[in-house]
Amino acid sequence: MDWEVFLLLVAFRHTVRESGIGEALERFEQIAGRPVDEEAFRAAVARLVARDAIADPVRIPTGALQCCWALELTPVGFKEVSEQLRQRKLNADQWLQSLVQAGKPGSSTESAGSR
Repeated sequence: MDWEVFLLLVAFRHTVRESGIGEALERFEQIAGRPVDEEAFRAAVARLVARDAIADPVRIPTGALQCCWALELTPVGFKEVSEQLRQRKLNADQWLQSLVQAGKPGSSTESAGSR
């Protein structure tokens, strides 16, 4: 598994809306149960935004005075996760737990571009 899969599953299963990237990283560390490699995290987010699987996470909500960081699937990302779950015959919690237990992502030895 890779960072992109982890982020898609987190977006599918959890609401991540924080005041900035630092707080978002802390939230992902809570979910992963280990430190998150910020460089790998940022690279995976950029790849997912580029392929339209997630919305740009930095935004200013209507009426807000400052921006926030939010992880949200696009229809493309939702379809991708749904198809993978059907193929694997797992629910999102099971797949996410298997990634966390395997130590991926979050391993300091995992590269940002692994697949």
